[in-house]
Amino acid sequence: MKKIILTLIIGGVTGAGLILTLQYITFQLLNPVAILADGAVYEGGYEYGKYNGRETSTSANPTDDTKQLTGTRRDGKPIESGGKSLNFNPEIANEIVLYNQQKLLRKSWRTLQPNDPQKIELYFLGISGDGSQAVFRREIQFVQDYFDKTFHTQGKSIALINARKTINEIPLATITSIKRTLQKIAQRMDVENDILFIYMSSHGSKDFEFSLKQPRLALPDLPVQTLADILADLPIRWKIIVVSACYSGGFIPPLENDNTLIITASAAGQTSFGCRDDAEFTYFGQAYFKDALSQTNDFIEAFEIARIIVQEREKAEDYEQSQPQIHKPQAIQQQLQRWAAEAHIGSRGN
Repeated sequence: MKKIILTLIIGGVTGAGLILTLQYITFQLLNPVAILADGAVYEGGYEYGKYNGRETSTSANPTDDTKQLTGTRRDGKPIESGGKSLNFNPEIANEIVLYNQQKLLRKSWRTLQPNDPQKIELYFLGISGDGSQAVFRREIQFVQDYFDKTFHTQGKSIALINARKTINEIPLATITSIKRTLQKIAQRMDVENDILFIYMSSHGSKDFEFSLKQPRLALPDLPVQTLADILADLPIRWKIIVVSACYSGGFIPPLENDNTLIITASAAGQTSFGCRDDAEFTYFGQAYFKDALSQTNDFIEAFEIARIIVQEREKAEDYEQSQPQIHKPQAIQQQLQRWAAEAHIGSRGN
């Protein structure tokens, strides 16, 4: 139903004729239905050119299993969603977030189980860097869950995530939290035999810095040399490092050694793709963890499958090739074979 109120004020009469002054127009739609640019369906109030009042939004492309949201807007801005107020003081909120970090870190560290000295085990650390885009969080959470179920890392995996949605549940990814968590993982591992798998997903820069960003908090990015120094200080011998970020091929030289398998989403001079806020995966993350590892449990074979998938997708979409890279020394390959045999991690169908 439309309601239009038009009020005209007569300013006066002059020789030029009647002067009319328009004082105001109120244009109000009660419960209109609108199709938004992204295909979502909005139903709610609309007043003075802005969405106002109670609303229901139904997503055309649901993410995080959330298809419909209800809430309240005032002057076009959301002030309440799902019964929770969205009004907050940013300074107070930031202080609470920082205060809670130590508690969240300790809680995640307590989930780490000690290794079984009778066999080689896999430990996992997932790092979601840029909290302004939810794709990185979704990707890390998918991979952690997949590894827990497929590669027996439950009780041996931790995620550090920058994101609005998980800020009160999962510790943030910062240089300090990454360093300290790696130290805690090392304390649980058999550092001479167990294998540490690190997956990092975020934006990357031409000078090979991994983006660490949390809305309303100022976080320094992680330079590759800083990461190399952190890893060099650990007693962990065997590592797998997968980096999904632009220019991530530049991470290989500072990190490479005979005991580390390194996989990157792009060459040192190339960008990678798929960093959309509404996406479930980056291009490489989907190709490697969802598509390739569903065909093989071999991390190196999965890379070759993923490389072709990414290449074909980028070609079809007329993107410049990202050129995923791999550093695969013989020593870590042999250790992975020993781990797979002991953990009964066979090829698909076994």
